[in-house]
Amino acid sequence: MENFTLDNKRYNLDELPEEARKLARQVALTVELIEKLEARTAIARTAQARYVDHLKASIDKAAPNNNRK
Repeated sequence: MENFTLDNKRYNLDELPEEARKLARQVALTVELIEKLEARTAIARTAQARYVDHLKASIDKAAPNNNRK
């Protein structure tokens, strides 16, 4: 027996029509996909920030008198 909440109302998946059960499962899958994509985006943003930090350090090391604007 699976339950889910929609608009602050609790539903039992087993008590819904087949079409509603299918749609509820699709909603759950898309929520899971979005969560995974958001986690991957966070990882990519962190990596990007580190690359930018390293790029700045590399530029400063190569040309210490050449101030960035």
